Amino acid sequence: MNRTRVLSEVSGALQQDDIVRRDFIHVAAGTFAATGAVITCWPFIDSFNPAADVLAVATIDVDLTSFGIGERVTVKWQGKPIFIVHRTE
Repeated sequence: MNRTRVLSEVSGALQQDDIVRRDFIHVAAGTFAATGAVITCWPFIDSFNPAADVLAVATIDVDLTSFGIGERVTVKWQGKPIFIVHRTE
């Protein structure tokens, strides 16, 4: 066998292993970066949720048994009218 041919076959196999290893490193680094970005951004995203005091004010109790079929009731909720219509039984 020719020595250069053997060396080229061996170096070709090493290059394949190197490419596979490099792909793994790129995928691992990308996954690590994406996880870090999510962990970093989560407090900002979580701040969009309403606070507990706002949720406490946001509820209203209406007795739906007090009006019959076809009746319409207007209730104020946070200064805005909410229309409730009893349409079916």
